[in-house]
Amino acid sequence: MSVGGVTHTLRLNTNTICNLEAELDMSVDEITTRFARGYLSVLRSALRAALNYEVTLDEAGEMVDEATPRVVLERLMEAFRLAFPDPEADDSTRPPNGAAAGIGPSSSPTGSPPASPSLSSGDSRPAKSPGTSPATAAV
Repeated sequence: MSVGGVTHTLRLNTNTICNLEAELDMSVDEITTRFARGYLSVLRSALRAALNYEVTLDEAGEMVDEATPRVVLERLMEAFRLAFPDPEADDSTRPPNGAAAGIGPSSSPTGSPPASPSLSSGDSRPAKSPGTSPATAAV
């Protein structure tokens, strides 16, 4: 999103949205509904969160003024859609070969053994695969 000749990247991921939910004491559905209905305080907070809290609320408000609420709303809605795509909307996101959607044994293609998580020593969480990163959407 360009404001004042400067391009800003809006990024939303699970942690950013959780922080925004906690800050506003609202669910993500309430947040998107309220800023779509014109609640500028929610729009300003969502913009600040999408900018990784690198600006103050007042600075985010100034950006909304300069870019216009409509443009900021469009960019934020796009960032939300990219961060949480609708798996039903795009066939390319469906698992191949008739595999079930989701995780777990039933999500493996027919005939494939279920994947077992590898654990690092002393850690009860599954090990992260090389090259993976959290879901982040940039607009």
